[in-house]
Amino acid sequence: MTRKIYLPRVSGPLRPYAQEYYDYVQALGYTAQSAGWHVWVLARVSQWLEATEIAPASLTEEDWQAFLDHHRASKYQQPIGWRRLAPLLQYLRRQDLIPGAAEPTRSALEAFLERYQHFLRDRRGLAPRTIEGHVRTAHRFLAPWAHEEPSAVWAAVRARDVTTFLLRDTARLSPGAAANVLQHLRSLLRFVYQVGYAAQDLAPTLPPLASWHATRLPPTVSPDEVEALVAPGADRAGPGRRNYAILLLLARLGLRATEICRLTLDDVDWRAGELVVSGKSRRVERLPLPTEVGAALAAYLHDERPPVKTRQLFLTCRAPIHGMSRGGVFYVVTRACRRRGVTPLGPHRLRHALATTLLHHGVPLPTIGQVLRHRDLQSTAAYAQVDLAALRTVAQAWPEGSS
Repeated sequence: MTRKIYLPRVSGPLRPYAQEYYDYVQALGYTAQSAGWHVWVLARVSQWLEATEIAPASLTEEDWQAFLDHHRASKYQQPIGWRRLAPLLQYLRRQDLIPGAAEPTRSALEAFLERYQHFLRDRRGLAPRTIEGHVRTAHRFLAPWAHEEPSAVWAAVRARDVTTFLLRDTARLSPGAAANVLQHLRSLLRFVYQVGYAAQDLAPTLPPLASWHATRLPPTVSPDEVEALVAPGADRAGPGRRNYAILLLLARLGLRATEICRLTLDDVDWRAGELVVSGKSRRVERLPLPTEVGAALAAYLHDERPPVKTRQLFLTCRAPIHGMSRGGVFYVVTRACRRRGVTPLGPHRLRHALATTLLHHGVPLPTIGQVLRHRDLQSTAAYAQVDLAALRTVAQAWPEGSS
């Protein structure tokens, strides 16, 4: 039997919006009881507006703070803070009942970084996470000239300025992280030369960094550990069907955490038995959908996924409901490791484990590269190092010293 929810009585200027706000909050994924509590917040705000004779259209941030202070000093025991007000503020702005958030004034540096970000996205097709790394490095480099016009800055920048920053910024970094900074700087310098900020391309003046590839064995996960993680029914607490489907996508198809977050309801082609994956550099590829993975997805969609409007496949389990992030996928894996007694690992380790398993079953490296959707064979070749038995057959014997 469904419990009937009685909405609080609302007086004041927000009274006509109570029922519509209740429906709006429920659409965000809140339960009926929680949505009723949010309407109670609306009732308190409306009552305060009526008492103070403040029109909603003239509300400022100071007025909202005054309301919170007033509520804190009142007889009500239910606390209200900025976080509790967030859904109401969002709704009222959508209805044009209160002023929108003030647009911050952009500095010359922020405007330049935004243009650089658009270049990386539209011209180079980089992934959002990769773009963030490039922009962070550019921000660190340009921070001393934050209040100057970009054209004046780049007219004054010399090769020694770039080299000094590179050596200082990479002093305590690992070789791999330092190589990333070097790559970010080269990209930035080529951008400012191409768009005309700088009269000379300073990218060739950057010093090379020593970096040795394939010096360590890739991290491995045993097949038993993988099977322990994806064992059905091993984790019944919380959003079990969602987590089980995510673990199978990581272990059986080798998807990246970002690719899982990008999946939508339209990416599952049930008739063809395929999954559409949006990978790096905006590459879209179709993968076969194994029966085991398809059954897990169907169970999640039928029994557990909340009925919300968003088309993203995997959603958070707490309101406000929204699509999962990379951090959420990482938490799913680490939580499964804790509950099933597996050494803690991240989502990408399951991708490595799939490659290692295929290699041990005699699958050629080019085929493994196709499964993992690598753009070049060099990325796949690193997994040849884990096949120690095959490596021993080609290793040269160490010459014995003469006595």
